Amino acid sequence: GGFQSRGSHKGEYRVRILPVSQRDRSVFEILDALRPRISDFPGATVRLRAEQSFIVGGGGSGGDRIQVDLRGNDLTEATRLAELMKAVIEDVPGITDVYLSNEDSTPEELIVIDRDRAADAGLSVASVSNLIKTAVGGSVAGYYRENGKEYDIRVKLRDSERLSIEEIMKLPVTNSRGEKVILANVAKAVPGAGPLSISRKNQARITTLNADLNNRSLGDVINDIDAELKNLPLGMDFSYSFSGEAEELQETFDGLKMVLVMAIFLVYMVMACQFESVKGPLVVMFSLPFAAIGVIWGHFLTDISFNINSYIGVIMLAGIVVNNAIILVDHANLLRFRDGMDLVPALMETGKRRLRPIMMTTLTTMLGLLPMAMGMGEGDESQIPLGRAVIGGLLSSSFITLFVIPSVYLLIFGRDAKRIEEARARDKEAAAGTGSPVPESGN
Repeated sequence: GGFQSRGSHKGEYRVRILPVSQRDRSVFEILDALRPRISDFPGATVRLRAEQSFIVGGGGSGGDRIQVDLRGNDLTEATRLAELMKAVIEDVPGITDVYLSNEDSTPEELIVIDRDRAADAGLSVASVSNLIKTAVGGSVAGYYRENGKEYDIRVKLRDSERLSIEEIMKLPVTNSRGEKVILANVAKAVPGAGPLSISRKNQARITTLNADLNNRSLGDVINDIDAELKNLPLGMDFSYSFSGEAEELQETFDGLKMVLVMAIFLVYMVMACQFESVKGPLVVMFSLPFAAIGVIWGHFLTDISFNINSYIGVIMLAGIVVNNAIILVDHANLLRFRDGMDLVPALMETGKRRLRPIMMTTLTTMLGLLPMAMGMGEGDESQIPLGRAVIGGLLSSSFITLFVIPSVYLLIFGRDAKRIEEARARDKEAAAGTGSPVPESGN
């Protein structure tokens, strides 16, 4: 039956494949090989799913990753529009196994009353419908009370659940004149199909289109589907929206944006407290934008998509890439205010002395993340974007920082440094005239 199956006509099989090290094909390649073999299985509709891990966002289930909700109260029109949307979505690259939530239905007989013939026979629609209701489902004719308890007295035909539609249509209905009229003379039975359930979301009826991904990123597929569905004439009474994993992904990205802003703010505040200055941390923060260059090129060159794990790597970079700039700024301040060096010579000397520590810290971090970036461990495929984002950001930021941070430092502190150097020159001239030792200039 499966955990999420509905009805005895549905079933679920779970197949465990070999570990990555013992097979030559990916999960998606195996699914592509299986689909043509079982797609035409007689008497059944077969769908294949790759079970999603908890890290990716599937919660360990094998559900559909693409869900589009069509809102509209007219069920007939909603079914027609859903079929159009289904045909459009099936043509999007990377989409497999598209189906509608209302595809499953139960057979039913609709008894349609001919109002004109019923009026001619002296019958009202209410009297006819009450007869059918009483015969099939029963009607409460009164109540029976005993020992303080009340029971319904329900009247219906014996074995009504076994009546055929022909027997129901032969039931007599008494009109206002006391005459018996056969139900078949004023109504007819029309075979049809009714939905198993009617889903609502925000007090509006919805029809859900479900689909699965095949070796493409969720964000790219969502963008393609949205671009295609915008061209469909849905009308003013209908609208669509993405739900399920796409909705959760958007909410997660919105939350991570706030986390990234908070991380940058906290890093700046900590450095402002340590440097006891506002300008020093500002110079350090200029190293952050250059990490984005490595992140973008790292994903582009290795042909991977930017996902949640990549975003987590970017948040980590907010606290990692500033280390090299901190080393440069701190050592430049040390040479200027402790050793009394001028600004430009201090920056040049800082670049020479701090090159080796910067390279050591950068290489140790990158080499430590290399196994993660290569996906060498079992089940580490989902962590590859995180490792590559951090490595790419560190690589670009570390080399560019060596040139940009001294330039920004010179731009921000150049005017202050000029005043300090002029004060030192005046002190030297005064000391030369009096023969007294030259005092040191402080911060």
